[in-house]
Amino acid sequence: MFDHSTNKYIFLDIDGVLNSQNWFGFMKYCEENDIVEKILNYVDTNDDEVKYKLHMLDDRAIANLNRIIEATGCKVVLSSSWRSSRDSDNIFTQYVLKLKGFKYDFYGITPRLWHKEFGTQRGEEIQMWMDKELKKNEIESYVILDDDNDMLPEQMDNFILVNNQYGLSDIDVFKAIEILNK
Repeated sequence: MFDHSTNKYIFLDIDGVLNSQNWFGFMKYCEENDIVEKILNYVDTNDDEVKYKLHMLDDRAIANLNRIIEATGCKVVLSSSWRSSRDSDNIFTQYVLKLKGFKYDFYGITPRLWHKEFGTQRGEEIQMWMDKELKKNEIESYVILDDDNDMLPEQMDNFILVNNQYGLSDIDVFKAIEILNK
């Protein structure tokens, strides 16, 4: 059912969504019992940065993200702090996600806004990206997956507050599919 021509979007945070407190607890257990290398052994790399990032990503949460995309045909816009202003870093993030089972490419990346006096809300960055996209394409639907609730009031119907204890759950998947397929 995947259709690249749709104008449906996921705004994706990574920390708290594609990993969780439970995941980090599991990885700590693996470290204490010297089994991290066995878990990551299927990845043929000597790059410590790649191994470190792989260590941070929960395969189950990534599989759940794939389920949303497969059920809706949506495109992924990276809104996470894992994004960078340097395109090469975003390619690295996408590469690491693919090593953990992510099947798709990023469609876009939200801009980084920073106000010296008071910071910025992620919702503002998402809105800026949507305003720019609307000049090219109509936005059919969107969903925001994040464990922080710094969204704009008008985004709240499209926002799923992911519980960072568990990461992207089955319930979150169902809610996202429902929002995107309205």
